[in-house]
Amino acid sequence: MSSALYGFMLLFIYALGRSLPLLVVGTFTGLVKKVDRLQVWSDISQRISGVILLLLGLWFLWDKILH
Repeated sequence: MSSALYGFMLLFIYALGRSLPLLVVGTFTGLVKKVDRLQVWSDISQRISGVILLLLGLWFLWDKILH
């Protein structure tokens, strides 16, 4: 599999995972009342995702420099 296709698939799956909660909340308006409670978890998951993406980027950069 080419690296461009692999990268596209990874980005697509990531985007799908990020948009799925919004689609669920948009579909079921009764869940809108619970969004405030989910905001804390959303902030935490965004920070964790950001750290993971940063670490992966640094790892790929480090691997590219060494090879």
